[in-house]
Amino acid sequence: PVLSRRVRRAPPREWSAQVQAITARQRARRTPWSPPPDGGGASCAGTASALVAAPPAPTLKFDDIFPVIQCYLDRMPVYPLIISEGANTMDRCRTQLAVRRPRGYLDAGTWGTMGCALGYAAAAAMRTAAAHERVVVVQGDSSFGFAAFEVETLVKYNLNVLLLVFNNAGVYGEDRRPKEGLAGTALTDPSPQWTPQLPYEQLMRMCGGRGFACDSQASLAAALRDSLAAPGAALINIYMDPSDGQENGSMAH
Repeated sequence: PVLSRRVRRAPPREWSAQVQAITARQRARRTPWSPPPDGGGASCAGTASALVAAPPAPTLKFDDIFPVIQCYLDRMPVYPLIISEGANTMDRCRTQLAVRRPRGYLDAGTWGTMGCALGYAAAAAMRTAAAHERVVVVQGDSSFGFAAFEVETLVKYNLNVLLLVFNNAGVYGEDRRPKEGLAGTALTDPSPQWTPQLPYEQLMRMCGGRGFACDSQASLAAALRDSLAAPGAALINIYMDPSDGQENGSMAH
């Protein structure tokens, strides 16, 4: 007997309209960004030890970060393949970074599929190595933690991959669960949060790649300029406001 095939139906018109409205609201909030006259300011290739020793309260928000990234992606000779993974970070990347080439975007999908981005990146970079194309990975710091040591693979094979780690101190940034009804370890469990302002760029440097840290639009611009100036693996650790964003499943954002 011939097995019936499930036909993937288009989403209801109402749902599609809602998604389009949300995307329009997000794009309307974005402030156009242009690089300063010096092309991005001083190099930020230095260590993040000063930030870690006396961390200021990060103030960068998603809507501050993506316009800077978009500006530099549009300057690249060949628009990169974009890979995205995370919670808030992946949600925002889907609507705030442009996809300018066929099959030019990959992400982790929906509901519990994190941990695949660096594998995607390695495979994509190997496939496009002859063309000297760049792969840009946009990750939250929690999703980066699933396979962080694959940065060693990227360095070992000299792959043209740029990792952008949105460092908002863990899963969804701050633990935003409502405190009402929680008791015992549910109130003290540290698992939703990482140590604030972990210097992920030092992991990349330890493996032999190039690592950068930033906490402002100017320092992010400098990091993008420096990381894209040479081939090979690089990582930009973006310190951002832990309170910015909302949990997946909330259509309000």
